[in-house]
Amino acid sequence: MTQPMLVERVGLGRSVVAQRVAELETAGLVEGAGLGPSSGGRASRQLRLRGDRGRILGVDIAATELVVGLADLSGTLLATRQQAIDVADGPEPVLSLAEKLADELIGAAAAPIWAIGVGVPGPVEFRSGLPVVPPIMPGWDRYPIRDRFSARYGAPASELLRRPRDVALAQQHVQRDEQVQVEVDQQAIDGHAPTIGMGDESQ
Repeated sequence: MTQPMLVERVGLGRSVVAQRVAELETAGLVEGAGLGPSSGGRASRQLRLRGDRGRILGVDIAATELVVGLADLSGTLLATRQQAIDVADGPEPVLSLAEKLADELIGAAAAPIWAIGVGVPGPVEFRSGLPVVPPIMPGWDRYPIRDRFSARYGAPASELLRRPRDVALAQQHVQRDEQVQVEVDQQAIDGHAPTIGMGDESQ
């Protein structure tokens, strides 16, 4: 992606986009990835997200199965754990098992957890992210799943989804401070690390 394309996509001015990219470089979140193809002017400088700077935790709770996955910031799925469950057993045994599997995946990794995505097999209230009278989930009604994971791992949890397509995340916005924000989208989670072109602004 060239810088003009990025400017068009995010709807910000060229100088603002250049400043934000510079901030990401200074924070060590992106790095140079060579030069892109030239369209007649100066070749664009490619940037790529440094996936090793953080981890994303995904928890997929189905009626009879639990899958926990760990991905890096580029969307590369690093490892998964899977175990049979009965979601009707209630939140405590199921979530305790999810935390156990997550702890095994995280281990002694130096990279911090930046975001968490959770999916459940039932209806979820959009604003609160709480399950609402899920028909096959006795005992789960308005249980604060998102808050529980956030408190345990010190990272923002995404709104609960109704069975996400991927074990990791559908989309997560991660903000470490007021100036630097990284968006990890579904393309990244599927294993395609996004690249950003940074060339002559006159192109």
